[in-house]
Amino acid sequence: MKQKINSNHFQKLEFFDKFLKGNLDSLWKIVGISLIFVLIPLIAFSQSNIPVGTWKTHHSYLDPAKLTGSDQTIFHVGEESLFYFSISSQEANPITKIDGLYGHDFTTATFDSQSKKLILAYSDGTIDLVGENDIITINTLRNNTQLESKQINSIKIIDQNAFLAGNYGIGIIDAQSGRFIDSYINIGTNGSSIPINDIAEAENSFYLATDLGILIGNKSTNLKDFRNWTLSNSAISGGFKEIERIENSLIALGNDTNLYLVRGTDAELIFGTENSQSLKSFSSGLYFQKDNKIFKIESSGSFREVYASSSSFSDFHLIDNDIYLSVPGLGILKSSDATFYSPTGPNTKIQHFGIDENIIFAFPTFRDISGGVRQSSGAASSQIVEGIWQRLDFPEHAIASQSLGELQYIATRGDGLWLIENESLSKISLQGLPENASIRLLQKDNMGQIWVGIEDNLSRLLKIQADGSIENVAVQGLNFPQKIQVDPAGNLWILQSNNSGFTVLRVFNEDSGLNRVISTANNQGGLPNGVIQDIGLDRENRLWIGLSTGIVFIPNAPSVNNSSSINAIQPLFENAALLNGESITAIATAPDLSLWLGTATNGLWNFSDQGTVLLNHFTRQNSPIYSNEIVNLTFDDRSGELLIVLPEGGITYRTGTIGSFETLEPLKIYPNPVRPDFNGLLSIEGLSDFAEVKITNSSGRVVLSKQVRGGKLSWNLLDNSGNRPLSGVYLVYVRDEFGRERVAGKFVII
Repeated sequence: MKQKINSNHFQKLEFFDKFLKGNLDSLWKIVGISLIFVLIPLIAFSQSNIPVGTWKTHHSYLDPAKLTGSDQTIFHVGEESLFYFSISSQEANPITKIDGLYGHDFTTATFDSQSKKLILAYSDGTIDLVGENDIITINTLRNNTQLESKQINSIKIIDQNAFLAGNYGIGIIDAQSGRFIDSYINIGTNGSSIPINDIAEAENSFYLATDLGILIGNKSTNLKDFRNWTLSNSAISGGFKEIERIENSLIALGNDTNLYLVRGTDAELIFGTENSQSLKSFSSGLYFQKDNKIFKIESSGSFREVYASSSSFSDFHLIDNDIYLSVPGLGILKSSDATFYSPTGPNTKIQHFGIDENIIFAFPTFRDISGGVRQSSGAASSQIVEGIWQRLDFPEHAIASQSLGELQYIATRGDGLWLIENESLSKISLQGLPENASIRLLQKDNMGQIWVGIEDNLSRLLKIQADGSIENVAVQGLNFPQKIQVDPAGNLWILQSNNSGFTVLRVFNEDSGLNRVISTANNQGGLPNGVIQDIGLDRENRLWIGLSTGIVFIPNAPSVNNSSSINAIQPLFENAALLNGESITAIATAPDLSLWLGTATNGLWNFSDQGTVLLNHFTRQNSPIYSNEIVNLTFDDRSGELLIVLPEGGITYRTGTIGSFETLEPLKIYPNPVRPDFNGLLSIEGLSDFAEVKITNSSGRVVLSKQVRGGKLSWNLLDNSGNRPLSGVYLVYVRDEFGRERVAGKFVII
């Protein structure tokens, strides 16, 4: 499969003009980013000219990464992100699944200077050949049902071919076309499968680094036959993970982090090389990293220091006399002028999006419903402002943020509750709780109070009032609150989940005394099963409940009291229970009442009101999402963006709806004019809820009439007869829900 790279998705961001080694606070101050977050109204993600149906990836390009490339281009390959740095233009450009990549779970990569292709491997054995103008995806290994593990551990270019060392053995492909040429599989003892970590070529033999030692195969023999491979150096504890040739010698990096000089079947320890990593060959020689230093090693095993840094780095790349480093938290460092380069992105991988006062946050920590904690390699939070990500000086491992006026509260996992007031960050001492308490949730209610859920079983919530005072509110039977949804009556719908994944749904109201558990029993909930995985409240006050198989809703949630009968409704789609058999992991409800449902294994589903019509079904096969596992969802009413978190990070989708305006606003119509090659949706923004929109041609014939929920109408440019309107000027008339005509507009179809 060949796909063209869309260069429109590439962006440039030069992070720093000056490098102060080992001092991150000073670095952020240099570029004028305040380390204390001040809550002010910001428009994030809300550029109104972004077309409906647009996807955006939000990877962190600052996580630890491996570097590969040539003397013109350096590729920064993280576990889930990829960008390249051009030496000539000094630009850092991301490459994502939107541009044609197969995915984002990279295991290894190497650049082939002859074919000018980046050879990129994924955890399931898929390979991408990333060229200057296209991407070729190779599925041969992935589709091989006879291989138990298809992971590729390293790639070496030998005689213009790419040798793929993996858990299955060795595969060989033409680096230009991606065609498989040969393979050496089941070459372990007695024909057993043996994982290969790396490969090097000597004059007459191949040397394979394994956890058991070094496999040596004479090239003059049939290397498909396991009997022509000899295992040596098996006495080295843990075996070897990297091996490189230098002149007539081989240097191997052991899993014990020591380097060894390999001569034939002997491996001699090179003293003083403990804690070594990243053994790499360049035109100028062989180099390795040890702690925060780079050394050059000779064929005799002697070595000397060539570079030292006071900051830690994960990998290095040499071009002439310049050294480039991958520095976690900062990107690529060019050592000659101490400049960092990286595309814009969150500070670390997104585990959960949050929205507060129209600001979108990216948090590095999320506790899922089964009790598992998803935590990024970095611990910092980020916010996005006008499309640019900025690091926040929140406490580490933040999970949520909510504000009350000028007070900004931050919840953390393992470090309690924090407050930003007058640009000053301080920790809140919570009576009866340890300093390292884990906060599960922050949820603002209709009265402007914040409810705080603690990771314990002490049958209470904390409530922060408008003046900043905090009180304990007893909730009998409550333990380990996971999520709260607040209905218009002030009822708290609390999803509980203990650390073993046992879940309970409770509805509570402090003022009325309401406290009930929603269960599988008739009139007590009537749930089809008791494994609840997410909840979401829509604009019609339906409480949607995602289950381990399917989804249901409780109608008119505000009417529930201690004595009312509660029986969930299971929507029908195509004469069957909606998504019956699908594990629903995440729910997001939109202003137009459409329903977004994330699943454990089958991607993202979008249904109309009450789940009666399927609008979209996005999977990794038909969309830019990286995985069919959806971790969590958040809907941004202001921009109409669906914020999606997958195991590989964050991605967003621009839907066709936004939150309604209190009154009709001047209309914003785009695109305008509509050009002949436009095949998307026309958007009309500025609507109040239940507004009626009519579109007519210049002679007064109505081509569309529709009542709208939310603040935006998205039109597929088909009239009432299913035809695309002719070229000309079209008029838009809008009446509010009371029948008053308030605004009008026009647009042109070319």
